[in-house]
Amino acid sequence: MTTTRYGRRAPETADRAPNWRDTAACLGQAALFLPRRDTGPEYVASMVAAKKVCEHCPVQQACLDEAMATERADTENARAGVRGGLTPQERAARYSRQRRRVPEPPTLLDQYLRRTEPLHDGHVRWTVATKSVAFQDRQYTAAQLAWALGTRREPEGALRTTCGMAGCVAVEHLSDEAMRNSARRYRRWKAAA
Repeated sequence: MTTTRYGRRAPETADRAPNWRDTAACLGQAALFLPRRDTGPEYVASMVAAKKVCEHCPVQQACLDEAMATERADTENARAGVRGGLTPQERAARYSRQRRRVPEPPTLLDQYLRRTEPLHDGHVRWTVATKSVAFQDRQYTAAQLAWALGTRREPEGALRTTCGMAGCVAVEHLSDEAMRNSARRYRRWKAAA
């Protein structure tokens, strides 16, 4: 250990080069990423929570690269838990596709970006003639696709644009029945106050 000028001891890591793990969003949360069980509701909840941490991690790609490099390891521990935003099953599937040189399937975001273009004032226009897209055994309209990406929840009731531009599919310019009801209640409350 190294001694500082205040007489306290610095950790052994003070003399080593910085590592990508030092800035990982999951630092100190091993229990979340390595649950004791590998099935059941607790496991699913843990995987979902861990993936949410990974979404905003500044070193997610470095973590995933290391996880994929160790995917063929013989030990279960090397393959356990969420790493790089993927569960062990997702990493195994990706590893298998990479070995067979099968391209990654397009994501929901890929589907949206291929079919839209940004316009002025934050509007987004659907650019293809087809009004819907199939993704993972489900049909999405343009608005449903934008909504799914932006809110990560199913819309309640019909989706409508709030910006006044017909056909705009910017998620910020869409509302569902729940949002409209909430806005109505707020306006009534504000008027009564």
